[in-house]
Amino acid sequence: VLLILSFIYFPASAQKSVYYDPPQETYRQAMESFRQQNYGAAAPLFERYMAENDNPHDAFYENAAYYYTVSNVALGNKNALQQVEHFVTDYPESAWLPKVYFELGKLYFKSRKYTETLEAFSKTSPEKLTREQQPEYYYKKGYSELSLNEFDEAAASFSQILDSKSSYGPAANFYYGHIQYQKGNYDEALMSFKTIENNKKFNKYVPYYILHIYFERGNYQQVIAEGSSYLQKADRKIKGEVNRLIANAYYELGDYENALSYFEDYERMGAKNLGSDEHYRIGYTKFRNKQYNAAITNFQKASETQSDNTQNAWYNLGFCYLYTHQKKFAQNAFLNAYREETDPEITADALYNYVKLTIELGGDMYNDPVTIVKEYIETNNGSEKISNAYELLGQLYLASNNYEAALASLEQSGQMNPELQAIYQEIAFTSAVSEFNKGNYEQAMTNFDKATKFSADPEVKLNALFWKAEGLYRNKDYEEALKLYKAFISTPGSSGSEFYAAALYNLAYTYFNQKNYWQAITYFKKFLQTNSTERELVSDATLRLADSYFILKKFDEASALYDRVIQNNAKDADYALYQRAFCYGAKGNFNSKISSLTTLSQRYKKSYLYDDALYEIASTYVIQNDPRHAIIYFDKLVKEKPQSNLAKKSLLKLGFIYYNNNQNEKAISTLKQVVDKYPASTEAREALSTLQSIYMDKGAIDEYFAYANKLDFVQVSTGEQDSLVFTTGENQYINGNCREAVPKLENYLQQFPQGGFVLKTFYYLSDCYEKMGDEEKALKYNLEIIGFPDNPYTAGALLKAARIEYDREEFDPAKKHYQHLADIAEDKGMLVEALDGSMRCSYYTADYRNAIAYAQLLIESGTADDNQRVYARYISAKSYQSMGNTDKATEAFEQVEQGSADEMGAEAKYELCLSAFRKGQTDQSEALIYELSENYSDYPYWVAKGFILLADIYVQRGNTFQAEQTLQSIIDNFEGDDLRQVAQEKLNQLKSQN
Repeated sequence: VLLILSFIYFPASAQKSVYYDPPQETYRQAMESFRQQNYGAAAPLFERYMAENDNPHDAFYENAAYYYTVSNVALGNKNALQQVEHFVTDYPESAWLPKVYFELGKLYFKSRKYTETLEAFSKTSPEKLTREQQPEYYYKKGYSELSLNEFDEAAASFSQILDSKSSYGPAANFYYGHIQYQKGNYDEALMSFKTIENNKKFNKYVPYYILHIYFERGNYQQVIAEGSSYLQKADRKIKGEVNRLIANAYYELGDYENALSYFEDYERMGAKNLGSDEHYRIGYTKFRNKQYNAAITNFQKASETQSDNTQNAWYNLGFCYLYTHQKKFAQNAFLNAYREETDPEITADALYNYVKLTIELGGDMYNDPVTIVKEYIETNNGSEKISNAYELLGQLYLASNNYEAALASLEQSGQMNPELQAIYQEIAFTSAVSEFNKGNYEQAMTNFDKATKFSADPEVKLNALFWKAEGLYRNKDYEEALKLYKAFISTPGSSGSEFYAAALYNLAYTYFNQKNYWQAITYFKKFLQTNSTERELVSDATLRLADSYFILKKFDEASALYDRVIQNNAKDADYALYQRAFCYGAKGNFNSKISSLTTLSQRYKKSYLYDDALYEIASTYVIQNDPRHAIIYFDKLVKEKPQSNLAKKSLLKLGFIYYNNNQNEKAISTLKQVVDKYPASTEAREALSTLQSIYMDKGAIDEYFAYANKLDFVQVSTGEQDSLVFTTGENQYINGNCREAVPKLENYLQQFPQGGFVLKTFYYLSDCYEKMGDEEKALKYNLEIIGFPDNPYTAGALLKAARIEYDREEFDPAKKHYQHLADIAEDKGMLVEALDGSMRCSYYTADYRNAIAYAQLLIESGTADDNQRVYARYISAKSYQSMGNTDKATEAFEQVEQGSADEMGAEAKYELCLSAFRKGQTDQSEALIYELSENYSDYPYWVAKGFILLADIYVQRGNTFQAEQTLQSIIDNFEGDDLRQVAQEKLNQLKSQN
């Protein structure tokens, strides 16, 4: 039966007689093993049969070769592929070829050679395969096509066995469902997935697809219901994705509270490589649950990639920053949301929030909000939001520090309604005051005029009037200043102005400077009647009122006012004591005069009037014919203030007193001190004249000549010629004719190098050369004056020489001369300049200790103005910094920042930011950086340095997103290449680490 079946089953090419022989028995055994699927036994038997049968063209031989090949395939032998290929080559016309190609395809499939699999399958067809082989054929063909992304072909192959009961049916349904899912054919996909949802092999994964389909169809409740059940049995790898689907279903239903817990589970299970949309959904869910800090990270990620939600991500990120008190970040986020321009409503609202924050924060370091709003107006003209935009524009103009650009924009806008007119006035006024405080009076005057152009804001117009008068006053245009001050105080409502008292004060001062003392008295009185709380102004006005009475010889009124300043222990009380003494003296009350001066000398030993007081006390005692007390005070002055210009006068007067009281030896000794200490001075010549009289009285004129001839500056025999030659040059100088005076004066020096007028000649020449612009020779003669012992010209020569040397950056000699001047200066202004110059030169020559010392003297002088005191503290800070004393430097920088609104203040603020950062006080440093940005926006270099430091703070905190945003902002907007390069290097380093 078996043999008959064999003849029926296998194709034959010839008929043989039936008889028993060994090859046929081998063949029979092999077939029996093959049918029993015992391929391990069948393969060697088929191989033996072919070895025993020497006719390869025999039908049984061909059959044996086929079954041998199939057995090797079934056994997975290494040579199976080779066997199949040999069969195809050996029997190209065989009826077994369709099945052989099927087997060949299977081998390629097993090796994942899907292209070769499909090529082999293409040479057979399902009709030529057994019913059992057909499902395998369609499955492996479909899988190969799927692997090669031939989705339509794969779907067609899988569809042939969707209803198959074979083992390939479930897998075919799974892959078919997957393809239809990917193509969006959810009905087809769901039908296949439903077929196998309970299949043990696929029930862990199929529900996930089904949930996806429900979600895509919008069946969110079904996703939630079935997804919650599926979570209990889902594989851990899939649980995270199921949580994501359920979370998104709740999200779509607007149930953000329930969505949050599933999103959190999803993140806890290691959600990775989320897309921007997913980050946005998670961020928005956290946002709706008021988890603003947590939402920030997701919105940041969502904003990094361009998508439909990019604008929303920036917009909501702005609110997250706002609600977590990070207004600078919020400002930037709203600006980015505005720039996306996806949704017009969000664009308009983002712009509104950006502008509001910009105003609140005092501006935007790297963007011009005015330009941004104007661009919005231009591109959205006709929009219902335009009126809001104009309102924002007005608010920005009001808050902007870029006054000139703001004024120009308003002037060009054509939108000058009353509201904008008022804004225009206030901007013009604020700009004018800013320029005024910088000393740019011309620009200030222009803008004060603009502030008075409209009357929409009467108060601003009134204040502009005052400040314009102030500018004219400082430029010494007193006539015009008077007109405007009067216009100001006569304007209705001016008495309620904060500048009313100042206007009266300045008006009084203007009259005072014009020597119109009665009018000055009138307005000083009116100022004092305002009960101003400015103590220094009140004190000064009282003094000037007293001075006006004094000049008008109303000594009682003057004395009473001086006394008021003295009783209040006000600033310049020393001056009041001094002037009150002269009031007493003018009325012949010398005892009261002496008492007032004595009080001054006892209370104010460091006063610039101290030596004057001593001199006047002594001189008053002379008037009272009290030589004993006169001697005491002249002597006190000489000993305590030897550098004073009054010292030589006091010494001379001591000599006179001794002479007049017949104390000739003391007189001679004292007068010779005058000659020795102050040669070539007027006092020296007076002393010589008196000495001549004394020696003549003694009958010892030869002693006088012997003494006088030893003096370099005295030429007794040629005195008349000396005087005549000098006088010719002096007359030209006095007439203002320096070009004629110089050669005559220099001729005098050649003829009389030791003449009696040498010192004065040096002074005249230094002054002429200064006027003629010959700096070198002016310096030469000033140095000649300085070479003499201190004299009336010393202070001026020191000041002029130091100025020239300072301008030439010859700081060592300049320092020497400024320091000498600081020791002898009696004039307040000169003393301040001497201290200031000593401080600067000490700093520039790295003499930091002296720089600090002179800075402190300048601060304590009581006569330095605010700017000078601030600069002194700045020099102290920089000096301490150079010395490595960071604590003292920080303390000084704090004082600089408090007193300066210019670049010194900006630098000081940055140094405070840096100091806090170095101490690990990053929160404080960050706050100071924002203050730097807000208060010193006119100084972008220091603000940019502050933001680079801020990026370092973000890096320390692990907030690389904001660090990169900050650095990129500097790169995009800062104009200086040096700091842009620093920012770029830091940004590159950050990106290389991510």
